[in-house]
Amino acid sequence: DAHTAVRTAEGKSSTVTLAAGWSNRVTVGFDLKGNDTLNVTGGSLYTSKESVKTVADTHVNFNMSGGLLSGKTDQYSATVKLLGTATINMTGGKIENTYSSGYNGSSAIEANVAPTTINMSGSAALSSNGTTVMLGSHWSEPAVLSERFVLNMSGNASINATSVMGFGIRYAQDACDVTISGNAKVNATFQAIQFNTNNYVYTNP
Repeated sequence: DAHTAVRTAEGKSSTVTLAAGWSNRVTVGFDLKGNDTLNVTGGSLYTSKESVKTVADTHVNFNMSGGLLSGKTDQYSATVKLLGTATINMTGGKIENTYSSGYNGSSAIEANVAPTTINMSGSAALSSNGTTVMLGSHWSEPAVLSERFVLNMSGNASINATSVMGFGIRYAQDACDVTISGNAKVNATFQAIQFNTNNYVYTNP
């Protein structure tokens, strides 16, 4: 019944693991305020806002091999909202945002600060009604070229955007690298990938 399921301490390094269980009575799932590690290997967490959120000036290692994180955030927010840098390794499981509105809606993952890396492989899946993966901010100054967003998709990983104006992957002003290989797919009703920067590298072998 808590507003927040788990909140870590500022200036500390904690490890949090979700391995089993089910909840739909939490507003925020994991409020990570330190240089933390989050492991999701099973279980289902339904939140009325963010399932995972981080603060500025931190780096979070997020590993997901199973389970479900389902958020229903306000418009232009995200199930996983990153205000610091992060390394996300998804080999399975699903992150979804179920908020439904008109233009864009909300994201499964929103990463605001580079360098941040997202590696998706196996059966890892992201879905939303809006911009499923949002990297960078439309309102920030472009990052230096060495500070890049990186998104690697392989195996059967999938990104799905289902609304009328849905974007699969959307990059703003910052430098980014995207690699899609194997049977990985980006599906969108409007636009699969949109780059709003000239500093990108896109590889689809």
